[in-house]
Amino acid sequence: MKKGFIFPLAVWLVLMVGCKDDEDNTGANLNDILGTWTLTETIFTDCDSVSQNGNQSHECTSSNCIQYSFSIDTIQSNQDSVVLFSYNISYISNGQTSGESGEFAVNNDKLSLCQENEDEASTCRFIDLSIKENGMSLISNNEITGCKETLVFLKEE
Repeated sequence: MKKGFIFPLAVWLVLMVGCKDDEDNTGANLNDILGTWTLTETIFTDCDSVSQNGNQSHECTSSNCIQYSFSIDTIQSNQDSVVLFSYNISYISNGQTSGESGEFAVNNDKLSLCQENEDEASTCRFIDLSIKENGMSLISNNEITGCKETLVFLKEE
């Protein structure tokens, strides 16, 4: 495992060990996010230009689709085992596929996505997270448009 991913994993472990399971806790937990999620809608609110506020529907086809996948993998070497919290984002646009991958952590209503750069340093994004039944919303602010963007996903069965 590369050096850049050790710190985010250590932070996540400290946060999870330090958190107790409260009945009042309404945030997402690790098990809620595992699996594959397909983008169905983007909602734009609070934009600098009011004309940019609105909704955009997304249909997943073989030529256009955005999916986020989250998994837990255990790597065994000698007597040690390492747990990896991996994410993969797949973008298909006009039949061309691209994507990104890295490690993730969930802490109540926050999702962190950490991706290793070419210089082995990690870049992390922190996103507001809401999961209810088979729906997930990722909420962030777009610094260019000034919009609050909510990505709405449906969990694949």
